Amino acid sequence: MIRLIHFLLLFPVVALSPVCFGSESKVAESCSKGNTASIEIGSDTSIATIRGKAGIANLQQNRLEVVHDTVYLNGQSFGPLGKKCEVKFVVTKSSSTLFVDDELRVRPSLK
Repeated sequence: MIRLIHFLLLFPVVALSPVCFGSESKVAESCSKGNTASIEIGSDTSIATIRGKAGIANLQQNRLEVVHDTVYLNGQSFGPLGKKCEVKFVVTKSSSTLFVDDELRVRPSLK
């Protein structure tokens, strides 16, 4: 009888959690799959990608890092890691661009 009551007490909590409704499941899933870093080199474009809550990628004398939920490029902070936990640094012949969760990220202004 005690086990049945224990189950009935926990059931509403589990049934009403955000994961059961799917609102946060994709976010949690993308961050919990582990950490990966990859480099793609093309003739015109090179891309460094970090997925997860931590990682380091070196691309054309640039160092991209995710440490303690913060994104760094060449030692400079570019703010917090996004909910999808994906960082991309794209280098072309004429420019370099940083994306966090598919959104352009510029270095936060210093106050």
